[in-house]
Amino acid sequence: MAKEIYIKRDHSLELDEALKRAKALVAELADEYSLSQEWEGTVGSIKHGLTGVTGGVEIFKDAVVVHVNLSFFYSAFKGMIEVKIHEALDRELGRV
Repeated sequence: MAKEIYIKRDHSLELDEALKRAKALVAELADEYSLSQEWEGTVGSIKHGLTGVTGGVEIFKDAVVVHVNLSFFYSAFKGMIEVKIHEALDRELGRV
């Protein structure tokens, strides 16, 4: 059974700036973890073909929503992955 991560993070940035930072962050993570990424407007999706991990990010005027669907194997690392996502969001968006 796959596990899901859902994180909603408020921000105080302009929408364009939040989108720019989110795209940079997703690109960085895609390079680091061999993920494919695709953007349509303010919605980005990621996929790791070998592991079955998928997810996405959606940028709103006052919040960012991240969701990740973990494969069975990676569900054991859910807590560690959540911490890494929170750290990356803190670095790119700051805390509100």
